[in-house]
Order: sequence, then C-alpha cells, then structure tokens
Amino acid sequence: MHEVDRRHEACVKVCKHVNEIMERMKKFIHDTASGKRPTLARWMREYVDQHPDYHHDSILSKKVMDDMLMKLFKIECGQEEDATFAKIFPEWEWVNQVPPTCFKKVN
Repeated sequence: MHEVDRRHEACVKVCKHVNEIMERMKKFIHDTASGKRPTLARWMREYVDQHPDYHHDSILSKKVMDDMLMKLFKIECGQEEDATFAKIFPEWEWVNQVPPTCFKKVN
C-alpha cells in the first residue's frame, strides 16, 4: 500500500470517528434540551432528594455530600454506571494512529 493510500485510509477513519462523536453530541444536546436526559443539576437534586439521610429541610449533611461525590467519582472511574452519564466520546486510541497530515488546516 502506498503512503498516500495509508494517509487517505487514516483520514477516512478520522472522519468516521468525528461523525460518530458529532452524532453523540447532537443526541446528548437534544435529549438534555428536551428533558429526556436530566442535567447534572437535576441529577444532583434527585440524588439528594432520594438520599435516606436527607430530611427535606434544605440542609445537606456531610454524609449526603460525601455519598453524592463518591457516587459521581465511581461513575467517572467506571466503577458504576448511570445512563445519565453515558459516554459521548469514544476511546481516543485511534488518534495516535492518524498521520499528522489529516489534521492540517484546510483553506
């Protein structure tokens, strides 16, 4: 395979990944704007409201806050899943396989 063919193939791969990311972002924005997906603020309010140690008095105890932050940390680390925080961006390993010429500015 010629160098030009490899570059073209890699650029096509980049376009495919970029299109996938754009579609995920559009869906995320649409679902959030339409109320189908809760915002982070709504997720936090619901989490606090459902916490057994919250007394519905607008006071957040250290226990409630610690539990919420730990839950968010576990979701971020992949130890727990929550559909609210579904990944938009796929793994980025493919970026290292792309020739720099694919990222050149087009006039």
